Amino acid sequence: MSPFVATRPPLSREEHHSLEADLIAYLSGATNAHLPQCPECQTRLVELVRSSFTLASTPPPVTEADDRRREHRIEIYDAAEVRTLSPFSPRIIEAMAVDISSNGAQLRMPVAIPVGALLQIRIHGKASILIGEVRHCTPRDGANYVGVEIRSVLPQQ
Repeated sequence: MSPFVATRPPLSREEHHSLEADLIAYLSGATNAHLPQCPECQTRLVELVRSSFTLASTPPPVTEADDRRREHRIEIYDAAEVRTLSPFSPRIIEAMAVDISSNGAQLRMPVAIPVGALLQIRIHGKASILIGEVRHCTPRDGANYVGVEIRSVLPQQ
């Protein structure tokens, strides 16, 4: 190689980071090879979810001590794929969506998920991806039943 040939300097660390549009696409199911290796972009993803996807309405007051649900849930028993956004993991966990409403869902999962974790949920046969926060996780019948408060519904890519 000639010493007179101009070469582009290596990309800076900032040029490798995912753009906000890339992070939103990831939430909608697009792949992102950079995200699993970059704690900074993982943090940005969580900040994006926490700041952008908030509940659309204020919950009504609880009228019965035993039932905190705001809406009637529909039993669906559909297979689902779950990925934790916070704490971040690119791993997909196979789950069963037991029931769902416009504000929440119950998942039957093989692993416990910590309360407060943010999840990306893809229910098989549905055109949308749910973004939600774990409200409770209860071990029962050899599985973990995870209650999720839905924060956003995104079109699947």
